[in-house]
Amino acid sequence: MTEIKTPLSNSPTATQRTKSFWVGESKLLLQDAIAVAIEETRQMMAAGIDISDSCVVTPLEWTANKYPEIAEYCNQYLMELVEEQIEQINDSTSDEQIVDNF
Repeated sequence: MTEIKTPLSNSPTATQRTKSFWVGESKLLLQDAIAVAIEETRQMMAAGIDISDSCVVTPLEWTANKYPEIAEYCNQYLMELVEEQIEQINDSTSDEQIVDNF
């Protein structure tokens, strides 16, 4: 791989560093990307976005699409988050029904 130097820092651009990373230089960047995607997906849930909606692309889905080697892990984690969100919705719905009965 040919590295393209940035004019200011004389270091490889982010794209080149990422490409060389995925060849196997370090696992930390990949772990960081997954952690950020999980956190951002949780923030979407907290904002009330239905992450099971097929029109919504979550950060976990985007990461899975961008890096096929971790797609299975991202998709499994996403399914866990969807189940968690469904449970939260069901719990809040049952609480609202109790209040409505008074």
